[in-house]
Amino acid sequence: MTAANLVGMRPFVIAVLLFATRVAMAEPGLDALLAPPGMSPPIPPAPTATEDLKDPHVALLLAALGSAASVAIVGAAARDHGHHFAAFAALSVSSVLILPSAGHFYSGRFFTAGMLTRSIGISIAAAGVMVLIGSEGDTGGTALLAGLIVSAGGAVVDLATAPHEAEAYNDAHRVRVKPVAMHFKTGGYGVGLGGAF
Repeated sequence: MTAANLVGMRPFVIAVLLFATRVAMAEPGLDALLAPPGMSPPIPPAPTATEDLKDPHVALLLAALGSAASVAIVGAAARDHGHHFAAFAALSVSSVLILPSAGHFYSGRFFTAGMLTRSIGISIAAAGVMVLIGSEGDTGGTALLAGLIVSAGGAVVDLATAPHEAEAYNDAHRVRVKPVAMHFKTGGYGVGLGGAF
């Protein structure tokens, strides 16, 4: 190939380079440039905000850790017979009432069926303790035991329902889009997108 031929191809090479640069830097992207005439390029689906979704396993773990922590606090209070007993007792009641619901708190629910059940159990147990103190240990043990069982049942309820609460949160916050057939009054047909957000 002669020098004259190379000089003659120079405008062609420059045009090819300019076209390649234009394709690489075009905002719509290569799909828009290569789309058939009269058709717009496909639009990618809107991303689901997965960072806002709740993990059912994390909800279960938080409920389990909260329940274990409340048991540990109650155990520490039961071993303390000194002048800190009243503070430990108040902390025990609060922890039993609140901590097993940690998995539900993670999913945005701050009052649960388990919490209601535990509040009933705590009331029964407190009544049993008052009877035990007033009768010098003769009666009240049955009420105390019943209250502890009801409270434990409330913790189990929150533990069992924590993953479902996370799934319910996800269902309520997940973006769902699907194609919908449409019929126009003019007699035409089309396809649209319907969704829940």
